[in-house]
Amino acid sequence: MLSDYLVITIAIATTSTAFSSKSSNPTHASYNTVININSICDSNSLNVSILLEQPFNGVFFVKEFSQECRVVGNSSRSLVLNLSSSGCGVRLNEDEESQRLYYAITVVLQQDKFLRQISDETKLITCYLANDSFNVKSANMERTVKKLMFDGNRRKGRMKIDWNNETKSTLSNSTLSDTLQAARAWMEILPAKFTKHSGVLKVGEPVLLIVKSTLPAGIGWRVVDCVAHDGLGDSFQTLLNQNGCPIDEQLLPAFSKRPPKPIALMKHQEAVSKFAAFKFPDRDILHLKCNLQLCKNACPQIDCSNSINAKDNRLGRTLNKGPTVDVLDNLKVFNSVEVRAPEIELQEDYINFEVNYGKYTSPFVNIPGDRTFCISPSNMA
Repeated sequence: MLSDYLVITIAIATTSTAFSSKSSNPTHASYNTVININSICDSNSLNVSILLEQPFNGVFFVKEFSQECRVVGNSSRSLVLNLSSSGCGVRLNEDEESQRLYYAITVVLQQDKFLRQISDETKLITCYLANDSFNVKSANMERTVKKLMFDGNRRKGRMKIDWNNETKSTLSNSTLSDTLQAARAWMEILPAKFTKHSGVLKVGEPVLLIVKSTLPAGIGWRVVDCVAHDGLGDSFQTLLNQNGCPIDEQLLPAFSKRPPKPIALMKHQEAVSKFAAFKFPDRDILHLKCNLQLCKNACPQIDCSNSINAKDNRLGRTLNKGPTVDVLDNLKVFNSVEVRAPEIELQEDYINFEVNYGKYTSPFVNIPGDRTFCISPSNMA
């Protein structure tokens, strides 16, 4: 009788249908030799081009930004990675010997399109900027400097600005042009302890945020509107408000200015803020950017003691706008630094593991010749 039997139908899926052919059978990636790497840069961008020995179908990307800042090979031998200088982990440095500015970035050449392998290469790319890359171009500043240099002499018979004695000579349009072409401003992020350093900071390590400028005498400036972000703009935190007052002094205290150094018709000045290194949870590269407000002579001092408390500030509530400032122009300065938090991240891994799976107890106890080793959950695949 048919009722006395149970018929069971079993469906078996083969490996080829259960998984995508792209992920289960990646193209074999033989080692592809790098023939040449070139970089071109200016104040706004960094372009890295690479030439390979064989057609390339892998991925060329910035370390820590494998999905966002990359280019995928299309069987061509050459690739170009176009990056914004204010994101994607691009770091601005100053050469101590030549005092030239240059970008540094770490890139990865992944031989396969989907997998990381031993044959993948990691390279540090540097690109020296032209001397005028960070020059300050401001029509308002030019008019102000011209008026201070020429009108002040003509009307009062002497400089209105305290130029040093070496520069009290006949002024000309060419002198003005040379002065303006030498004007520049930039940002540096350095460890507070000036010792041999790998360039990688740890969360909590003392850091100096330094804004440097070489501007015509008679032009003042102040640092305002500072923001920390993850290099893409997905995560950000305001650090200084529009008056240059800290949102939370535990994150970034107010800047203090070092004494200016006269250089011919210019003056070099630096503003420094010392803070404890921090990072965003999902990114090891911390980006910082600020605005510089240019003023005629010195910018007015702002009393930051009237700002409301740090908790309200970080919640984005309205801050005291302070006095109106006659601003000649606004400049943007930016930089990045690598920050790691090994202890914090390891502790978070254990907490997340216990929340999801409960407290771990080993089923194997007192095994003779036991050779147990430990691995953090974040390193398990």
